[in-house]
Order: sequence, then structure tokens, then C-alpha cells
Amino acid sequence: MGTAQCSIPVKVIELTSVTAIAAGGGHSSARLTNGTVSCWGDNLDGQLGNGVTLSSRRPVKVVGIP
Repeated sequence: MGTAQCSIPVKVIELTSVTAIAAGGGHSSARLTNGTVSCWGDNLDGQLGNGVTLSSRRPVKVVGIP
């Protein structure tokens, strides 16, 4: 499974009940109705907030947000 830029919206797998989306230069984040936040994309500087610096094509839960 590869990655590609896309000019139209695509479904992000494993995300449901999303209340807000934010996008950065190489990563994106979603707030869910249960108050948690999940992020995916580039993570060289810890942008995903999951305590590591490995990029992820799938959403990962941000640490420290209930």
C-alpha cells in the first residue's frame, strides 16, 4: 500500500465520529466525539503526538488527551 497526493477528499480508514479535522504541511489530525485526537502523516519531529518519531499512514492516538 503506497501513499499519494490527492486533490479530492478520501476516506481515512479507522476514523469514525469525527468532529473536527486539521491539516499541517505533511500531517493531519482529527478530534473524535469521545474527546480523543488521532493524527497521521509525517512525524519526524513528533508532530503526531504519540511519543515516537515514526511517520504513520494510519491514524494514531495522541498521548495525554483523554
